[in-house]
Amino acid sequence: MAFTQAFTVAQSIDATSFSVTDTSTGSDSAIAGRRIFPQLADGTYLLPTGNTSGYIDFPLSVGATIDIIGLLTIDYALSITINWVDVSGNTLYTLSQSYDFVGNDEDFMYGLVQGIAANRGILQNQNFIFNCFKISMYADYSQKSVETGDDIQSAQQLLSYAQDMINKSATYFQS
Repeated sequence: MAFTQAFTVAQSIDATSFSVTDTSTGSDSAIAGRRIFPQLADGTYLLPTGNTSGYIDFPLSVGATIDIIGLLTIDYALSITINWVDVSGNTLYTLSQSYDFVGNDEDFMYGLVQGIAANRGILQNQNFIFNCFKISMYADYSQKSVETGDDIQSAQQLLSYAQDMINKSATYFQS
């Protein structure tokens, strides 16, 4: 049966981590390993600290799923490419897909919800409500940019706006 490359990506409950699952079908006995290339909107690669190979190794020996821990210190829109390689590292197959990671934004927004529960009076502050809407909109529309247009540049710009609000949360979300 011919080899058909496929994979899925899922952000973990820990918003800094994600898993990649190889869902390929068929087989090719020449495949000796896999390499993951998580590319940022600016064309650079997001790699673990100290990684000088330019990719994340995804050996066949780890099985179909690999967990990438602690890489998403903020939210990113990424183009993730997997290369299926032979024993010499030559690419046999390649597949790229775009993903939008918003777990850090969602964790921050959940903190806002907890703040509202503790102080319902904050809902009288129109700037607070407007800023909650804005950060939520940035996260939602970044996902839509990837889902409908495969546009990680626009998605990353929206995620950067949300991150700026998080960094300046004392200004945007004062009680």
